[in-house]
Amino acid sequence: MTSFRPGLPFSEEVEGCEVVPGETRPRRSMFGRKQLVEHVEETTRFKWKTDAKGPFEVFTHACDLYPDLNAFGRFAGDGFDFMTFKDAKVQIIKIADGCRKLLGVGKGQSLGLFSKNRLEWSLTNFAVNGIGGVSVPIYDTAEPSTISFIINHSAISAILLTSNLADRLLAIQEVCPSMKKLVVMDDDDPAAVSSVKKKFPDLQVFAFQELVDAGSPSAEFEPTSREAMGQIMYTSGTTGEPKGVILTNRNFVAEIATLRITEDFFDLSMEPGDGCISYLPNAHIFAQALEITLSSLGMCIYFTSGNVKNFLKEMQAINPHCLPSVPRILTRFEDTVKSKVAASSRTKRLLFHAAFRIQSFCFFRLHFRIPLLDSLVFNKIRDALFSNMKLMFCGSAPLSRKTQSFLNIVFNCPVIQGFGMTETCAAVAATHPVYGLPGSIGGPLPNTLFKLKDCVECGYAVADLPNPRGELLMKGSTISPGYYKNDEATKKEFTEDGWFSSGDIAQLNADGSLSIIDRKKNIFKLAQAEYVAVEQVESVFGRCSYLAQIWVYGDSSKAALVAVGVPSKIETFEWASEMNIGGDLDDICKTPEYTERVLKDLESLRAEHNLKGYERIKKIHFETDVDELGQGFTTETGLATPSMKLKRPQLKRKYQKQIDVMYAELGQ
Repeated sequence: MTSFRPGLPFSEEVEGCEVVPGETRPRRSMFGRKQLVEHVEETTRFKWKTDAKGPFEVFTHACDLYPDLNAFGRFAGDGFDFMTFKDAKVQIIKIADGCRKLLGVGKGQSLGLFSKNRLEWSLTNFAVNGIGGVSVPIYDTAEPSTISFIINHSAISAILLTSNLADRLLAIQEVCPSMKKLVVMDDDDPAAVSSVKKKFPDLQVFAFQELVDAGSPSAEFEPTSREAMGQIMYTSGTTGEPKGVILTNRNFVAEIATLRITEDFFDLSMEPGDGCISYLPNAHIFAQALEITLSSLGMCIYFTSGNVKNFLKEMQAINPHCLPSVPRILTRFEDTVKSKVAASSRTKRLLFHAAFRIQSFCFFRLHFRIPLLDSLVFNKIRDALFSNMKLMFCGSAPLSRKTQSFLNIVFNCPVIQGFGMTETCAAVAATHPVYGLPGSIGGPLPNTLFKLKDCVECGYAVADLPNPRGELLMKGSTISPGYYKNDEATKKEFTEDGWFSSGDIAQLNADGSLSIIDRKKNIFKLAQAEYVAVEQVESVFGRCSYLAQIWVYGDSSKAALVAVGVPSKIETFEWASEMNIGGDLDDICKTPEYTERVLKDLESLRAEHNLKGYERIKKIHFETDVDELGQGFTTETGLATPSMKLKRPQLKRKYQKQIDVMYAELGQ
């Protein structure tokens, strides 16, 4: 396969497609393929000999290709307990047969997976697919109302869980009549199983080993259907009830095939036997799709303990070759390196900064590295943390180009940013580690076509100059067929001819790449991949007696929320009088005491209304130019509609300078 080279466009128009008014012509990937990827195939470094039709067949074929390599590793005392691909295949077949015999799970029937990432979770996920069942992941942090909705909506009768989560199910047992059987995954502790049995005397409770022992290693299964539903993955449900995204075997196989081709096309140098750390939740499609793909390459998946306090220590012990991550983790690595450099001697600081400037110029402008600088400076930094690191892959939320470039140079390894959604079965676009515009999401991968459509209500059009802008629509082999038992939402977001409306506003750049510039819906992710329903947050903070209006802003490359508030004249002047602070409204709002008072009030409201920690307002700017009614966001200023709904794009444009200042003060 031809590798990516400088000057190659990130996308190209699809010839012969009709141009629809208000839309761009569909575009496809820069990989030079005329047809969308559907099947796993052999690449330059990785063998493949079968037409796998689902994740079970993908993994078991990898077991045949790499029988003696380690498939999984987990902590055991001071070392690791490994499972080879050959042994993993036997376990999966037994679990699949056990699911049929012990749990009664058959074709099209759902099985819940409720825990942090662990070996038993992954083995069972493959096993359920092998018998034509449907896996339903449930976040271990999900609220009781969300858990009960998922169980009832997908008619789950059997759930695999860890004992520490049993009380969460106990709280909703009465409203979940379909729940009949539980399997305790942490059965290495006999007390764990017995405690769950005591809590659920009316349910059948099994140890995980019982599930394994119930199956036969020689069990046979009917061939997998490519179009069968393989998984129902529920969205976060930040507005109303969560939606169950249907992911078919076809979706998964096409995504696995795409990521394998991307590894080859970008020349990422993965090899059978390399290791990857599993810590991002497998209830999220990004982590799950990437891990299945890496398993297909003969790589070992290492599970952490799940204890956040031990994360860095465990990661260094694992010393992975590949790191799937989110921006918050990668920016922490950046901060760690920078703080160590700042604490070093003056000579070492000067050497680092000089080497960084030279290496950055050579790498990003001339497309080569100077080996001497790597051996003298950068390899020492990498080896002190992760000596094996070959690839960092970031998903879930945008990573700043600054951080991406910094880590690329300092760790001497590619840093790839992917873009995707649950509805696209993970990545449908990716940046190149060297080439491309800062802030873009790269170009489409060979599983997807994309086009832009006018978004009149947000003020974006494909006729905009110098770059077309509009809502991003996608179509391809990894796009979900729709939402489970939700025809209304399916018809709203999926067209009859297969296009999915993402809700993201994108810009088509001159090099064929895309940049996400806004959200059609007022829900966004922060850098730690947490969703914020901004209207809900504003409704809580709007109760602050010191504010007449508030606009909350979050940037998906940042980890905190900031706000612009219009002060309430009466309460503000009363407070100033009590504090013996004089001046007009503007003078009062510029005092640090007033800012502190308002932020404390907002924090009290956050706690009172059970908003999450990441929904805290860290900085606020005050708009003191108000009308006679004390309003700053009005139809006259162009910042509100006649019904007084905030115009967010206009607010962002007006206060961009203040937003930048607030994030700079936060060090973000």
